[in-house]
Amino acid sequence: MSRTTTSTSSAQAERAAAEIQRLDAEHAFSTSEGRYRAIFNAAVDGLALLSTGGDIVDVNSAMERLYGFSRDELLAAAAFQFTCGASSENWERFAAQILDQNAIPIAEKAVHRDGREFYIEPRGVTVNFQNQPHILVIIHDVTERTIAEKQRTALEARLRQSQKMEDFGQLTGGVAHDFNNILTSILGYVELAHEHVESMDDDKLLRYLDRARRSGEHARELIQKMLTFSRGQHGDASAIDLTEVFTDTVTLIESMMPADIELTWTFAAELPLVMQDSVQVEQVLINLCLNARDAMPAGGALKIALARATGECVVCSSCHSDAHGDFVELVVSDTGTGITSAVRERIFDPFFSTRDAGKSSGLGLSMVHGIVHEHGGHLVVSSEPERGTTIRVLFPVVATAAAVETGISSDARANSLPALDGNILLVDDNADVAEFVEDLLSEWGLEVSVFHDGHAALECFQVNPKRYALAIVDQAMPGISGLDLARLMEKHRPEFPIILYTGHSDAVNDEALRTAGVRVFLQKPLDFSVLRRSIEEILAEDAKPS
Repeated sequence: MSRTTTSTSSAQAERAAAEIQRLDAEHAFSTSEGRYRAIFNAAVDGLALLSTGGDIVDVNSAMERLYGFSRDELLAAAAFQFTCGASSENWERFAAQILDQNAIPIAEKAVHRDGREFYIEPRGVTVNFQNQPHILVIIHDVTERTIAEKQRTALEARLRQSQKMEDFGQLTGGVAHDFNNILTSILGYVELAHEHVESMDDDKLLRYLDRARRSGEHARELIQKMLTFSRGQHGDASAIDLTEVFTDTVTLIESMMPADIELTWTFAAELPLVMQDSVQVEQVLINLCLNARDAMPAGGALKIALARATGECVVCSSCHSDAHGDFVELVVSDTGTGITSAVRERIFDPFFSTRDAGKSSGLGLSMVHGIVHEHGGHLVVSSEPERGTTIRVLFPVVATAAAVETGISSDARANSLPALDGNILLVDDNADVAEFVEDLLSEWGLEVSVFHDGHAALECFQVNPKRYALAIVDQAMPGISGLDLARLMEKHRPEFPIILYTGHSDAVNDEALRTAGVRVFLQKPLDFSVLRRSIEEILAEDAKPS
């Protein structure tokens, strides 16, 4: 065979080998492409193959379902919005973020084609595709898990808030009871001193005593706020018309506002009734307006509105519960300094205040919380620093109408009163309070037998039940409560008149008072004119011929 023939055959073999290799490579590529496509489309998570510039090269069917766009629409996009924060301007930051394998996955919001928001966790890996670096983005749908976590977090926050309020309520109730005992004695002796000084014609001393009494009354108001918050002191609720109640209150609020604050109000007519204590809801409006005034030291605008809110569904800012239903809505808006998100979380906490020490008790909004929530209401706060604050108070609507009851003023004082006649059994474990009440009753001409122990008082009473015209008994005593003592006395002398007083009324209700035979129930600090009037009525009734 010639050398030329051999050379030709070798070239043909080389070309044949190259062709065989090419065919093998095409087959391998075709096979790998098929495997790639099968795996890519079988993935449960959304997958997107991106160029290093952010263009979409390929997507799987899960990605189409997740975002609601077709494959062609996604491939045609210059830069696809995988999350609310991803865009062509911050693509490099986004790419670095999803490729950081050490980062803790964080659920982010994404938007479906129909505008619906959902939550995703995007992660990424670098891959070679057609001999070029690409980024494979894995989009994991975590909507159900994220919503469940948010609900759990909200429930835990609500539970913590409830426990905090309950703990403070218990603490406040105990403090208020002791403080009421002390305050009863202080105010009582000031009252007795005032009556004696009047006959001395000493105007300066009378003025000093008036100031002392006024300070004591302020302390009493503070205790009432604490008890209202802790629910140890309940309002006398009835079905009331808030438009009627607040119309008079606004006149008072106007007098509290400086000239540089513009006050306007809009009250809707014919609103449905709400079940509230009229005095307490007035206090709600006054406190909110005073807070708004303090937030506008340089002046501004204060708006008050009252309207019906039907089908409301909001989250309460103080108890964190969902609020839904029909309400009468009180809105107080100001253009003041506003509230930061951190402060907004604490504004209903007892004793919390942003004002300087000594300028606020920090109980204003916590008292509002107590009043509003006592009868199923809610509060919604909207505020931003330097953009003012709006507080919405939602009062539940009542289905039936009821007459609006008015309270009886207890400011009347007993001057130059005629002497009373009778033997009083006084039972109070607090020596200071018992001593004062004994002095007070003695000043009125009554004979008083004092006991600091309920069992000892009962033993004495059993010996001669008809010796006493009536009994005045404290509710909270060690060994035996005032109600239990009243029940035992009533067994030995049916219809024996008993006056029960307390500084904390959690365990006292109308049914308990009725079954114990209690004739009169009073709150500490005692209102002395009411106490005297009650004693006079009991003595007069018992003096009537049977």
